Amino acid sequence: MAPAAEGADPVIEFAADIEMNEPVGDAALRELLSQLATFGKPARLLGWDDRAGTWRVLDRSAHGDCRKLQAALQLVNRAGPVHAPQLNGFCDAVRAWAGVTGHRWRSQIPLPRWMLRANWMRFAVKWMWQSAECRGASGRGVPRRADRSRGSCCRFRPRSGWPVSLADAGGLTLFTMENHEPEPFSGDRLATMQTPGLTLLLDVPRVADGAAALDRMTQAAVAIAEALGGFVVDDNRVPLQDAGVARIKAQLQRIYTAMAERRIPAGSLRAQRLFA
Repeated sequence: MAPAAEGADPVIEFAADIEMNEPVGDAALRELLSQLATFGKPARLLGWDDRAGTWRVLDRSAHGDCRKLQAALQLVNRAGPVHAPQLNGFCDAVRAWAGVTGHRWRSQIPLPRWMLRANWMRFAVKWMWQSAECRGASGRGVPRRADRSRGSCCRFRPRSGWPVSLADAGGLTLFTMENHEPEPFSGDRLATMQTPGLTLLLDVPRVADGAAALDRMTQAAVAIAEALGGFVVDDNRVPLQDAGVARIKAQLQRIYTAMAERRIPAGSLRAQRLFA
């Protein structure tokens, strides 16, 4: 069981409490976990640890020795807000499971209130990332040369089939670098692959200090362009100038203010989960 600082998140999750007279058992616990994975939205099962006095996230390796559970369904992610049939199916599944196992259950938060709250969450789904492109040059060993252009506290980390990411000294991903060609970056191809362009992506809601990350991303884009004889453009394919960077920073500030007002601070654990 993984530690969880608190129970279900009241801002982004709909939760059902399940109270038990005795531990449920491993097989029944795994059955509930299987059902929670069928509703098209991230779902968690939390168990109350009496000894530690805290909630723990339960997975299929956990033992069913808890007397109190919370089944939590995330109400929105990048695919959009949860739909009524998904919520109804979630409640029906928890109710049916509790009935079969002989336990009591109750909804933690009234459904109509959550349906209203899910509507304002739609605003966040459209703020995915801000990008800058490095175009105009074909080159070999592009990510390796980009790596050498940065300071020792940052490094591009290639993973097969995934974008290359730039992380800070603490391992936090600041932005990613993607290939314009269909071929993804992979460790065994970095030294020899050719591409007509690269895209650097800043995942806005998942980075706490977007202005600083944007500065780092812009510096990296300029360094890569200089190394490859290319040039930097924005997401409209217009050459990126200082004025354009300033406009992007102003836009980031508006987004971050809106997120904070809605209790989803950028880069927070809640934002990391919401925009996973």
